[in-house]
Amino acid sequence: MLCSQARPAVSQTAGKRLAVLEFSGAKIQGDVLDIFADTVRGGVVDGLAGRGVQVLSRENMMVLLKEMGKKACGEGDCEVETARNIGVDFVVSGSVVLIDQSFVVT
Repeated sequence: MLCSQARPAVSQTAGKRLAVLEFSGAKIQGDVLDIFADTVRGGVVDGLAGRGVQVLSRENMMVLLKEMGKKACGEGDCEVETARNIGVDFVVSGSVVLIDQSFVVT
């Protein structure tokens, strides 16, 4: 949730678009990863409220990618390609690992 703590100047972010891509994680169920991405998305929306940054919802991203015949990804160089395909200025992505009984998000 680093993004929700950052407070960029309004003049630098006004009219910008941000996407929280899907998270990756070995041996972790997809629905758990979706919960992490949705939680980060909500934190970003709260943290950037009133700063002129549009945070794309999962649904909006999927519609845009489907219209282009593309698929979303959450790891490697395809993150940059996904960001370009959906026309965003900022991207948040990460991975989730399970250590003992704790989830660690990076």
